[in-house]
Amino acid sequence: MYISASHINVKLKQDYADFIYEDLKMLVLCDGIGEFPLSHLASQKVCDVMIEKCYDDIDRVLHDFDIQKLESLSEKAGTTIIFAKINSESELLIQYLGNGGCIHFDGAFAETNENLPIYRFNQLISPHVNKDGVLVKHLSNEGGSSERKRTKLTYSINSVFGDIFLLFTDGINSNENNIIIKDDEGRYWRNESASLIYILEKLDLFLIQNSGNENFQEALVNFNIDVLKQIHELEMLDDDASLGIVISQQALNYYKVKNND
Repeated sequence: MYISASHINVKLKQDYADFIYEDLKMLVLCDGIGEFPLSHLASQKVCDVMIEKCYDDIDRVLHDFDIQKLESLSEKAGTTIIFAKINSESELLIQYLGNGGCIHFDGAFAETNENLPIYRFNQLISPHVNKDGVLVKHLSNEGGSSERKRTKLTYSINSVFGDIFLLFTDGINSNENNIIIKDDEGRYWRNESASLIYILEKLDLFLIQNSGNENFQEALVNFNIDVLKQIHELEMLDDDASLGIVISQQALNYYKVKNND
């Protein structure tokens, strides 16, 4: 299994992301709550504490002494959290508090008929927002225990063509923004994030070019950084953004076979 996480500052410098690729493989994405003036401190501290102390559950960071110090800040501070940990070669643990997204797809995700845009992926996260788009769950010095009840799911890694997961803060996309419209013929169409589709297209090219790379983990880290820079340079972002990537060996093997056909 391969894993990476990175962030890019575009607006308020409130996103932070990091990962561990050792015996414990996990990633953390934090997105500070924009209207709170000290949210950059909250997102950075949560990310740093989870990585440095190898916390394998959001609940552990919520009870950490250093995080509880945020309560004493003179101004409001808060962040959303998306966390993923590879439990085994066959299972991924995902936890989140707030919004953002996580999509899952298999190694054949880019194979579509009639040259259609990539669309074969599944949204796993139901954002913690109300009908007005306001966060109802988050970590902050304003919210209480009900706002800190994280959602947890485990996902089996057993697709025939391998498994890939993209996790991201709402600077890239969040499902509450994928509105559905009805056209004059009574058909329903869902809006999708242009930056997310761009990342998927570039990921396909990256896997074609690097499926046989002996230093694939290092290449994946560099890809993560570069693709965020690209969508920023293309003015596809109007907010800070974080991106996490998890790729199974089976998905990489699928690309190796496809490249040799």
